[in-house]
Amino acid sequence: MRFFRHAFAAVATLLAVAVHAQTGPIRPNGATVIVNEVPVVEFKTTYNGLSPEARANLFVERLTNSTGSVTVTGSGEDRKIMRGASLLTVLTPDEASANGTSVEGLATNLFQSLKSALSLPALKLPQTSMRIPQGENRTVKLTGSKAFAATITSSDYKVAKAQKGPDGLLIQTSGQGQATLTITAGDATQNLNVEVWPYAAPFPQNITASITGYPASEDTMRGAIEGALRTQVKAVPGANLVFNVGAVSTLEIGSSQVIDVPVHVNGPRSIANEGVVKVTVKNLPIAKRSEGELWYCNDPESLKKTGPLFSSPLLRDSPVRLLYHHVNDTLYPLCVRVQVVNDSDTPARLLLMPGDSKPDKNPVLAGLMAADQYIRHWMSNSGEVVTVGARCSMPISLRKLTPGDTMSGLCALRLLDGPDSVLVRADAIPPFEADPRWMAALNSPAPWRFVGSPKISYYDQGPTVTSTHIYPNPFKQEDVEYQVGGRYGFVRIGQKPIANTSQDKALEGNFGVVYTIRANMINSTNAPADVEVVFEASAGYAAALFVVNGQLKKTQPLPPKGETQLAVVHLDPGASKWMTLMTIPHSGGSYPATVTIRPIQDATRYKAVVVDRK
Repeated sequence: MRFFRHAFAAVATLLAVAVHAQTGPIRPNGATVIVNEVPVVEFKTTYNGLSPEARANLFVERLTNSTGSVTVTGSGEDRKIMRGASLLTVLTPDEASANGTSVEGLATNLFQSLKSALSLPALKLPQTSMRIPQGENRTVKLTGSKAFAATITSSDYKVAKAQKGPDGLLIQTSGQGQATLTITAGDATQNLNVEVWPYAAPFPQNITASITGYPASEDTMRGAIEGALRTQVKAVPGANLVFNVGAVSTLEIGSSQVIDVPVHVNGPRSIANEGVVKVTVKNLPIAKRSEGELWYCNDPESLKKTGPLFSSPLLRDSPVRLLYHHVNDTLYPLCVRVQVVNDSDTPARLLLMPGDSKPDKNPVLAGLMAADQYIRHWMSNSGEVVTVGARCSMPISLRKLTPGDTMSGLCALRLLDGPDSVLVRADAIPPFEADPRWMAALNSPAPWRFVGSPKISYYDQGPTVTSTHIYPNPFKQEDVEYQVGGRYGFVRIGQKPIANTSQDKALEGNFGVVYTIRANMINSTNAPADVEVVFEASAGYAAALFVVNGQLKKTQPLPPKGETQLAVVHLDPGASKWMTLMTIPHSGGSYPATVTIRPIQDATRYKAVVVDRK
């Protein structure tokens, strides 16, 4: 008996060598049986002296030489896999355990796999098209009764080609574009359309954002990060970025912080991708410099046609304050664009402290919103450091106005380094067809965060108007004293206009001029006294926008002669106190306006916070 077993094993070994050398729709691959390029079973244990490889070879030989339906027979511990009257293999508990299942489960899986594989057509692909990132490879399963003999051609070998591998078709890509892979075996043909595109963006990426401030505000920090992501992340043209910066905090001067931002990018003729962008935010130690000039872009205020509105060269390290305020007085929409144009061969680096309102039918509210944004940045010297590339331009403000809309802005500009000067210009232009980036820019108070600094176009080099509305030293200081029991203290804001550089124009209302009011309140009496500081809209509608002892106070527009209480100060007998107030006459408001220091007129009239600082 032992002799016959040894003889059977020897025959099986020879059979295994013979069958292993063949190719065809049914063949062994080690201990695995391949049927029409589908692995139907992998033997893992020895049975009756046959190794797993020999069992696979014997299975192939019997399956090849049999006909009929596949069935499962037997009960108890073993199951038999039959084709017609031929036994293909016996499945035992040991084999089932090695495959991590029961005998019944293993038999069911083999039955279903074998039946499905035998019913395949000549050629079958799981898909008819696919996208593959440029430079990467992909494998696609090719099955069928003639798949083993298939040949593959490509309509464009410079884009993609394929070859048969142990797991199917190995597709290799090189150039971008589209190629059709044609798989042929006899009279059977299958096509696979392959599109090869780059990723919409590579990851990870590292970018930087530069700001300044004492400290830089959360608003400045977030805006600079978002702007850096939209303009610095390397991506395909026309890409769309989706990200969430998350919580940010203020950043002390001279400090830096690295923020990881998950970004998803999709775009035309590319494959969507996502990853992390590391944004290094630097608060540069740039010393605060007062603006030497006020540039007043408000002539004309009412726009009746398109055309140039303002232009002036911004000199290196000569900070300016720019005010712009215009209403669309036409019957059709138009756009107002304020931009920096760098017509040199050297990149220009600027410090920008923005303040820009969305268009509003109420010119007072538009001017108030812009001034409010500007004051918040100006108080802490909080701004963005942006770069305008060589032969590039950058929008500072870009607004689309429907008839009757007012756009308003107040910002500080400082050319830090680069060329000796750049041109700042404002123009009323016709509405234009905008892509998604420029549409976002039109709806943002910071359009440069969406479009960066594109190359100068024909429209950036059109005729300009060199403005004469340049006003040096746009600051006013007023000192006022009030003694309890004496005359009220008064300061008229916008009463005495400043003159332009040529001394031929006066800035009526002093819009955009920074006023610092130093108030000294003295109580020489023997009784305590409470004093109020009140703002009055003396000349018409205006709002109170003040920094009182370092605290910002803003109100809605007041009607003519309307008042609002800015502060209440308590004075002990014989005491005196100083208070500092800072304000800017805002565009759209009516000036002069009045600040009055007086005894409290009606203690129940206002709900004000008591300011009591020595």
